[in-house]
Amino acid sequence: MKDSSWWVRSQAARTLLSFKDGKRTLGMLIKNSDDRFAADMAEEVLKKVY
Repeated sequence: MKDSSWWVRSQAARTLLSFKDGKRTLGMLIKNSDDRFAADMAEEVLKKVY
């Protein structure tokens, strides 16, 4: 999730979401990440799916 490429962050977030606890993992990333781009991507992917 901490890659400079938008596409890589997007694919990483989608992959994390496919795991059993993916939704929770992305939620934790949103709350705890010091990388706003990673947190923004996690939030964007969650909004598209839920």
